Amino acid sequence: MWDGKRVTALVSPTGVLVLNNADGGWIAMLGPDDKPIMSFDPPIGFNFPLEVGKTWTKSYRVTVHPTKQTILFDMTFNVESYEDVAVPAGTFKAFKISYFDTIGNKGIQWYTPGLGSFPKWVQERTAKYPYGSPGTRQTELISYTIAK
Repeated sequence: MWDGKRVTALVSPTGVLVLNNADGGWIAMLGPDDKPIMSFDPPIGFNFPLEVGKTWTKSYRVTVHPTKQTILFDMTFNVESYEDVAVPAGTFKAFKISYFDTIGNKGIQWYTPGLGSFPKWVQERTAKYPYGSPGTRQTELISYTIAK
């Protein structure tokens, strides 16, 4: 639950990503102690309905809670294809969506409507990114449980 609403929690050893159940938008990132690290306004998410070839740009504000810093940025998304994506949790039909933002991130997410989330995500922090070291991170779904 987040602000009295049911949400989806993607749990990893480093923390929790809290997603809006209505559209899969990113609401917050929590540390291993469940304290907010970052929150997003509006929630970072897709412009539904998705269809191959669709492109959009949206403005966001992220609050970095430990430093009380606010960062404004724009993200541009492009729906490249609808394809199978295989990960340890199985094979899913997914929209392949590339993105980049104005602070130096770019990547690809595979979004599965049936899960309301992404089974695979590749993110690159470019040398332009001012808040940490450049590098690439790949995330894959290894298992999932849908609460009743």
